Amino acid sequence: MNEIYFKQMPVHSPEFMNDCIEMYSFDRIAHTVNQAIIDTLTSQDWTQAAAVEFIRSKAMRHGLDQTLGELLEKAAQDWLKQEAAAYRADCHQWAKEAAQ
Repeated sequence: MNEIYFKQMPVHSPEFMNDCIEMYSFDRIAHTVNQAIIDTLTSQDWTQAAAVEFIRSKAMRHGLDQTLGELLEKAAQDWLKQEAAAYRADCHQWAKEAAQ
């Protein structure tokens, strides 16, 4: 299966840029979700071109505003219940260091 990389539409307003917080592997979160959608659709007899159009369509925005967004939030919460404790001390230390 060929992976397809999507990019976010650029937002250049100074207000937006001032509110941004840099994240490690930020684009990878979106890529992982989009690739899972593409892979699932193409495994269900969608053409790759049709799956790409689905990703680019308003269906994705509607999904994020509704059930897909809710499912992603639940998946993140479930993952954090299992993993966050292992990183807690480090993250608190890094936050202190960043504040200095």
